[in-house]
Amino acid sequence: MMAHRGGTTLSSVLAVLLVGAGCATAPVAPRLDEAQAQVFELPAEAVSPPAQADQLFVLGATGVDVSNRYLSTVVVTTDEASGMCSGVLISPRLVLTAGHCVCGRRRVTHAAGASGTEIDGSQCASKAFATVTAYEPTKAKSQYSMLPRIYQGSVRPHGELKIHLDAQDNVVSSRADLALILLEEAVAGVGVAQLAGSEVRQEEALVMVGYGADKTDLGEAMPGFRRYGTNAVTQVRPPEEGLFVMEKEGAHSYAGDSGGPCFREDKKGRWLVGISARGTGKVSRFTSTYRYKAWLEQEIKLAAKRKT
Repeated sequence: MMAHRGGTTLSSVLAVLLVGAGCATAPVAPRLDEAQAQVFELPAEAVSPPAQADQLFVLGATGVDVSNRYLSTVVVTTDEASGMCSGVLISPRLVLTAGHCVCGRRRVTHAAGASGTEIDGSQCASKAFATVTAYEPTKAKSQYSMLPRIYQGSVRPHGELKIHLDAQDNVVSSRADLALILLEEAVAGVGVAQLAGSEVRQEEALVMVGYGADKTDLGEAMPGFRRYGTNAVTQVRPPEEGLFVMEKEGAHSYAGDSGGPCFREDKKGRWLVGISARGTGKVSRFTSTYRYKAWLEQEIKLAAKRKT
């Protein structure tokens, strides 16, 4: 999640250092041995000190989340798809991600005979995996250890999920690009994201988080690290679309950030306002969680009643 760069596929960093995550183009990461911590090294300029809330909103600010500020952000994978995405815990047993991360495409013919593809709830994975990753510093400078915890769960797409893409893979229309993963086991020791009580505002500064990476200003492509970046809302789409957009210069979402959270954050707290719908490195689109708050709150209550 850096400024002004395009998406990337998973590099050899995956095999040597740690699990990677890159939605849509990256190969599936191996299931790591949870008993063995992974050790990796970051360039000094990639590591931001633990930020204060009022320091986050310098537009374009980015960093690797080695302070575990955004521990609720997870890697999402499925056995059916070749790509990986991000997601966020909204309850101990519920991960929220993008619908297109866990549901497949099918070929369709749009109006006027134009061909394209459609994503809806008809071809979704039955199961998905969520990987929670904590970072800890080691004695060596710029080195950190990582111990992932992997959880399995069933996929529950939003009932109105429908995305149309044209022959060039551009989004023609998008609705309810959301899906939940109901975990078989509750995640302990991780604070869950709280839902925002109001819609985002034009020019509001927000924080996006995800595991995607591009060929960065730091040189080597660095997928699989949990990054945060800041930018401001440039467009709030009509309520029926349930989307907002960031187009300013600064941090943007990339391959692998799809499904990741966007937060409103200040000294009083942090609230989930959106889920990354599609990132190009120049324009970042998010599905508003406020638009679907009633559905999310209902699902959180149902998850709390379910037995493991």
